[in-house]
Amino acid sequence: MIFFECHAPDENVLYISSGEKIDPYKAIINAVGMVESGHDINAYNRIENAVGWLQIRQVRIDDYNKRTDSNYQLYEMYDSIKSVTVFMEYARVS
Repeated sequence: MIFFECHAPDENVLYISSGEKIDPYKAIINAVGMVESGHDINAYNRIENAVGWLQIRQVRIDDYNKRTDSNYQLYEMYDSIKSVTVFMEYARVS
């Protein structure tokens, strides 16, 4: 048998509810996006062949694909979710 006791909470009970998830990289991603492209998701730098709002280049895609066994293509970096995924691989590296 299992027994347990239940009591009504006291008046001095502190309840902690979960709040908004904290993303420690959000500010840096937004700053990089502003500097690189002015947050233009369709940005293209012809000189560097860099695409998307984070201005990711082919050499980064090649390295990311090796590290993660992925098969991203440069044109996919126009997708903000995919470009942040690639960006975060390097932002988290110490």
